[in-house]
Amino acid sequence: MKSCESIPSTKIPENYIPDENNGLVYGSLSIPKDKNLKSFSIYYKKKNGKEISSQRISFNGTQQPFSIYAEQNPDYEDEHHNIFLFAIELEQGAYEFYKITYAPPLWGGGNLTIYTSPEFSLNFDINGGKINYVGNYTFYKDGNKDGKFLSVLSQKDTDDEFFSKKREAISWKNSIDMTPKNSSDIGIEVK
Repeated sequence: MKSCESIPSTKIPENYIPDENNGLVYGSLSIPKDKNLKSFSIYYKKKNGKEISSQRISFNGTQQPFSIYAEQNPDYEDEHHNIFLFAIELEQGAYEFYKITYAPPLWGGGNLTIYTSPEFSLNFDINGGKINYVGNYTFYKDGNKDGKFLSVLSQKDTDDEFFSKKREAISWKNSIDMTPKNSSDIGIEVK
């Protein structure tokens, strides 16, 4: 029996009917191909809004009993990363991604250790009645070559191709690119 697995793309809606009060938000998470990473979450909230723990985009890998490694089941992959797609419908307005958490696999039935980043602010807007692309978020557990733990960039064309294969009824290519353009946070690189 494997431990519970969940990936964000299982929550992508089958179709999107534009609503002036809500927008569809989508993007991707890139996680290093690392069997020592069991779960990852990036949290979002309305700008200046209260924190609600359920407002997050997460993946949980699988782990065989008595194994010290976790398996990831991505939507697609490149040479170094497993890539997970996400899409959610949100009320229009100004939002921010503000923290990440991650956990290594459980060791020998011990307690799960969850690591939390310092808070940061990556702003994005949701336009009602629109499909809003918010970018690719690459996580580096041990920091990238510049010491950053999170890198943000627009890879809209690539993501659109994979989203179109997963949910053909949604017009991904007609979306608005709302990828954050900058961050003053020391641990984040915006390309």
